[in-house]
Amino acid sequence: MKKYEAFISYRHTEPDKTIAEKLHKMLETFRVPSSIAKKIGKRKINRIFRDRDELPTSSNLASSIEVALINAEYLIVICSPRTPQSQWVLKEIETFSKLHGHGKILALLIEGEPSESFPEQLRFIPKQTINDDGIITEELIEVEPLAADIRGKNLKEMSKKLKTEILRLLAPILGCHYDDLKQRHRERFIKRVVTVSVSAALFFLAFGSFSAWQALKLKLQVDKTLRGQSLYLSDLSKQLLEEGDRRTAMLLALEALPINLEHPERPYVEEAEYALSQALAAYKTDYYFVSDIALNHRKGITDIKISDDGSKVFTVCNDGNIYLWNTENGELLHSFPYDTTFIDEGNTFFTKDGTAIVSLTDRGAAAWDINSGTTLWELEGYFNHIALNPDGKTIALSSDMLHLIDIKTGTELFSLPISNLDDGYVYSLQFNNDGSKIAVGTNNGLTLVFDTINQKELYSLSCTYEYVYSLAFSHDGNKIAAVSNYFDTSDPLSKGKGSLQIWSANDGSALATIHVDSSSIKYPIFSPKDSNIVIFTEDEIVRVINATTKEMLYSFTHGDAVHSVIVTKDGDFIVAATYDGNIQFYSLQNGMEIDWWRLYQNTPIRSMDMGNGLIATASSNANKAYIWKMIEAPNLTRLEGHSTSIRSGKFSNDGKKALTFDYDESAIYVWDIEQKTLISKLTGLEGVVVDACFDPTDTKIISLSEDGYLRLWELSTLKELTSIPAGEFTDYRYNADGTFAAFQTGDGIKVLDILQCKEVLTISDYSFISDFLFSGNGNNLLVIDWDGNAYLYDIQTGEIIHSFSDLILRKGAFNKDSTLLALAGENGIYLFDMSTFKEICHIEAPNLSVVSMAFNYNGSDLLVGLDDKTIQVYDVKTGQWKAELTGHRNNLSHCIYREAGNLLITIGEYGDSIFWNASNYKKLAQIDRILDIDSHSKTILSSHNSEVILMPHYDTNALKEEARKQLGNRELSEEEKIKYYIIE
Repeated sequence: MKKYEAFISYRHTEPDKTIAEKLHKMLETFRVPSSIAKKIGKRKINRIFRDRDELPTSSNLASSIEVALINAEYLIVICSPRTPQSQWVLKEIETFSKLHGHGKILALLIEGEPSESFPEQLRFIPKQTINDDGIITEELIEVEPLAADIRGKNLKEMSKKLKTEILRLLAPILGCHYDDLKQRHRERFIKRVVTVSVSAALFFLAFGSFSAWQALKLKLQVDKTLRGQSLYLSDLSKQLLEEGDRRTAMLLALEALPINLEHPERPYVEEAEYALSQALAAYKTDYYFVSDIALNHRKGITDIKISDDGSKVFTVCNDGNIYLWNTENGELLHSFPYDTTFIDEGNTFFTKDGTAIVSLTDRGAAAWDINSGTTLWELEGYFNHIALNPDGKTIALSSDMLHLIDIKTGTELFSLPISNLDDGYVYSLQFNNDGSKIAVGTNNGLTLVFDTINQKELYSLSCTYEYVYSLAFSHDGNKIAAVSNYFDTSDPLSKGKGSLQIWSANDGSALATIHVDSSSIKYPIFSPKDSNIVIFTEDEIVRVINATTKEMLYSFTHGDAVHSVIVTKDGDFIVAATYDGNIQFYSLQNGMEIDWWRLYQNTPIRSMDMGNGLIATASSNANKAYIWKMIEAPNLTRLEGHSTSIRSGKFSNDGKKALTFDYDESAIYVWDIEQKTLISKLTGLEGVVVDACFDPTDTKIISLSEDGYLRLWELSTLKELTSIPAGEFTDYRYNADGTFAAFQTGDGIKVLDILQCKEVLTISDYSFISDFLFSGNGNNLLVIDWDGNAYLYDIQTGEIIHSFSDLILRKGAFNKDSTLLALAGENGIYLFDMSTFKEICHIEAPNLSVVSMAFNYNGSDLLVGLDDKTIQVYDVKTGQWKAELTGHRNNLSHCIYREAGNLLITIGEYGDSIFWNASNYKKLAQIDRILDIDSHSKTILSSHNSEVILMPHYDTNALKEEARKQLGNRELSEEEKIKYYIIE
C-alpha cells in the first residue's frame, strides 16, 4: 500500500483544478535544503495524492479515496468560494479529521475571504464535555486552520505567490519551522545565483576571452550580482536586528557596503546604509533596553545567569555543557561539561565572589574557575537540587540527605537525613538570607526547615498539595512561603490547582493560605521593602498580595504563561517574562505597567536574569540566548534645563545656536551648539509658548504664545522689542522665511508682518476653513473654505487674485518658487501653472484622504501624505505614481530638504522622522523625534522628555567608522561567512 505525504482535496473547477496540479508538481519536485534534510532525514517529498492522477480505474471511487485518506499524513484543502459547495471535499475533510485529527489539515486560500472560502468543517471542531450529572454535551469550537494565502488578480499572480507560500505547507509536512525553511530556501537560491554569476564573470575577465564590450557587459553582470548580494545582506541584517543579534547585524550591513566609497569594489545600496544606521542605533534617544548580542547554541537552553559585576553570563545548554560568555562583545570564554542532557533552571549559579560556577552534573556536582576554565572540585553522588548560601561560603545539596558543602574545596561539612521522604524526593531547596536556615520542599507535600548552625531539623510544615514546587524566605528572615500544586493526570487540559502558604520562619506557625482552584502557581517572592507583600504567578497572571490581610493588591495578566519573575533589589518594580517572548515591567508603587519599557523577543522565553544594567534571556526552542542593554546613540549630548517635556525647537540660520520650549512653561531656552551649554532663558511671556524661531538675521527671537501674542525679542539682551495681538486662534502658518504669520480666528484669517509687528490683512468671510497656506515667495495666501472653494489672496492688497470654485478642494501646496500649485480634492489632485492658473495635470485619485502635501526640492515631484501614514510620490509633469514611502508612525507633517536637495527628511506630526535619498526615495535612517536639523546637515536637534538632545548626522563613512569602533576586533567568522553566503 502506498504511503502518501499529503492528500490534495479540491473542487474540480477552474482555477482550483490548475492550482491543484501546480501544487502537486511543486510538492513532489521540491528539494529540501541540506541543513534541514540532515535534521529530518529526508531530501524530498515522497508521494502526494491527487485524485485525477492517483486513482486506479475502479468502480468504487469513494472506496479508493478513503484508502488514500487512510494512508495520507496530511490533508491539503484548496479553498475558494466554490469549496464549501463541494460535498465531496467536505466529506474528505470530515473523514480525514476522524482518521488523523484536525491538526494535520492544511488550507491553501486561492480566492475569496476565509469566512466564505473555508468550509465549516475546517473552521470548527466538536468538543465533548461531561457535566456534574454525567451528561455528555457536544459543542463546536472555532479554530483557525493553518493556511497559506496565494490570492491574486489572476492565475499568473496566484502561481507566482505559490512559489513562496508553498513553504508554509511544507514546514509542517517536513516537521520544521516555517521561518527556518524560508531562510534556508532563500539562502540556497542566493548562493546559487552568486556563485554561478561571480565565478563565470571572474573566469572570463581573468582570461580575457571577450572583447572590451563583452568585458564591460560582464562587469555590469558582476555589479548586478554583487548588488543583489548587498541587498540580501542588508535584508538579513535587518532580520537579525529584529531577532536580537545587533552586533552580527552591524557586521552584515558593513559587509554589504563598499570598503572604499571613492573606488567601490561593490555597488553602493541605500538599504545597507539604512540597515547599518538601525543596527548601530545611530539616532536612538531613549534609555530603553535593546537586544545587543545573540548567543547561539546547538541545542536548547534551560538556564541563564548574569555575574554580579555584569561582565559575564553563563548559559546551561541541553548539549551537556555550560557556556561562559563575555557580555561586552559576546565572546565565548569557556565551556564546562556537566555531561547530561538536562539541568533544570536554578541548579547552576555564579559563586558570590564571581570567581567560579557551581552546578549539578550527571555524576553529582562540580565547580569551575571562570578565569582559567579549570575544574576546582567534583563530588560524586546523586543530587537533585543545589542551593547557594547567601554567605557565599557554602552550598546545599539534596538527595535523601541534606548535605552542606564548602564552596571553595567541595568538602562536605555535614549531612542530615530528610525525614518522611520514604520513596519521594526533594522538589525545592532554599536558604534564608543569612544562611542560618534552609528549607526543603518534597513531593510528599512537606516543607522541612533545618538549622544549619546547630545542624538539626527544626520543624516540618504540611502543604496543601503533594508537589512543593518552590520556596522563599522573606528578606527579614521572619517568614517562609511555599507553593504546592496538584495536577489531574487523567485530564490533559487541566491547568491544575495551586496553594500558597506562608508561615512564621521562627516557630512554623501558619500565617496565611491562598488557594487557586483553576491553575497551578509558582515563584513566591517577598518584597525586599515589606515582608507582608508577596508576589507569585498563576499561569498567565502575576499576583501581588498582602500576606497579613490576604488582600489582592495587583494582578498583571499576560498573553501566555509567565516563566520568570524578578523583583528589583529596591523593591520598586516587577519584571515578568512569558513564553510568548514578552518582558513586561510593573510598578509596585501603583500597580501600573511601564509599557514603554516592554520588550519582545521573537522566541519563547525559557529563562531570564537581570542585574548590573543588563537583562539576559534564553530560549530552548530557538537555541539562542540574548543580552539586552540600555543602548543609546553614540556621540549624543543631553542638555538639561527644562523641567517638563519639550514641545519643539529650532536652529538659528547659521546653526550656532538653538532655541527650545516646552509644554508648560512661559519660557524659551537658548543654547550654544558649539559649547553645548545653555546661554540664556527668555522669560516674561504671558502664556505658554506655542512656537518660536530666530529671525532671518539671527539677532532676534520671534515668539508666539497661547495668549495670542506675537512678540519680538532682542537676542543679545532678551528685551522685548515689540508685540502684536493675533487674538484667539485655532491654527496658524508661517511663510517660508518667517517674516509673515497667518492665524485662523473665529471668523476668518488674520495676517501679521512679524518683523514690523503689524497687521497687514484681515479676511472675515470664513467661519470654517479646510486649509490655508502661504505661497513659496510669501506674497500670496491660499484659503480653502469648508465648502471646498479655494481663493488666492494678494497679501499686500487683500484682493482675490484667483478662485478655484468648482473642484471641492481640501488641501493645497506651493512649490519653492511659487510657479506651481497643487490642490487635493474629492476627485484627486490638480496641478496648476501659477502664471496662467491653467490646469497642467490631474492625478486621478478619488477619495484620497490627503493630510498634507509638499513638492520636492526642484518641483518635479509631489509628495502626498495620506491618513494611513504613507507618503505617495507623483511625477508633476505626467501625474504618474512613482513611489510609496512607508515607515512613519504618524501622518506626514512636513518635509525638509538638505544637501542641495539630495537629502529628504520627512517629519511626522509628533516629530518621528525618516531620512531618504531624494533622488530615488530610498530610506537612509529613521529617528524617533526631530525638532530641527541645521542648514549644513551636521547636527540634529532632538529631545527625550525634558532633555534637549544634540546628535551628529552621519554620512556613510561616519556610520562605518562608528560601527568599527563599537565592534572592536569582532569580525565575521569563517563559519558565519559560509552561513551567510559571503564569497570573497
